[in-house]
Amino acid sequence: MEERKHVFVKKHFKKPTWCSHCSSFIWGLRKQGFACTNCDFPCHKGSCVQEASKCLCSGKKQKWDREELLVNVNFEDQLQENRQLQQKLTELQKDLQRISLKKSELEQQHDELQWKIQDLDDLLEELKSLNFVV
Repeated sequence: MEERKHVFVKKHFKKPTWCSHCSSFIWGLRKQGFACTNCDFPCHKGSCVQEASKCLCSGKKQKWDREELLVNVNFEDQLQENRQLQQKLTELQKDLQRISLKKSELEQQHDELQWKIQDLDDLLEELKSLNFVV
C-alpha cells in the first residue's frame, strides 16, 4: 500500500460538522472548511488544514462522526499525557541516581570523618595517659 497525504479542497458542509484535526465545530454558511478528496477528512481553514496536510491519508472514504473524533482526540491526549509522564519519570530516575551517588559520597565522607574522630580520640587518650594537660 502506497503512502499518501491528504489532498484538501474547500467544501460546503450541509450538516453540522466537526474538524477531524482538532475536534472543534466547523462554523460558517458556505465552504466553511476543507475535506480530503480521498477520504472526506473534514477540517478547519488555516492551521488545521496545514497540519492535517502533513498526515497520511487512508485513501478510503469514511464517515467522520463526532463521537469517533472525540475518542481519537481523547486517545491522542492520553498518549501525549503518557509521553509527558514517561519523560517526567525518566527525569525522576536520573534525579534518583544523582541522589544515590551523592548519598554514597556523603556516606564515604562520614566514614572518613568517623575514622578521623576515632584517631583524635585515641590521640587524646594517649596524651592523657602521659599526663599531658589538655
